[in-house]
Amino acid sequence: MLSVGFSGTAYASQCIGGLTLEDNYKSYDYIFSGRVESIDYSQTPTNVTLWVYNTWKGNTTQYMSVTAPIHDPLLGFLFVEGSEYLIFSESGCYP
Repeated sequence: MLSVGFSGTAYASQCIGGLTLEDNYKSYDYIFSGRVESIDYSQTPTNVTLWVYNTWKGNTTQYMSVTAPIHDPLLGFLFVEGSEYLIFSESGCYP
């Protein structure tokens, strides 16, 4: 999931409901905000690269790639290129 010039990897899902902000902070490996720079639809799940401009948790890099199962009706999230997102993400597993 890494590309030339990118050194971050994380996994994304839209399912974080029901937990407090404190619980989410404890539960996730990465918490950062960023702007979508590119979306690679040729992979399943889809690879989304974000330019990171704020980090609250985790060892992020300037660019982070997240895997998003956009075709999964329960876990998928449709990212939009150029839009900004707050990401709560796990590493090393796929939700």
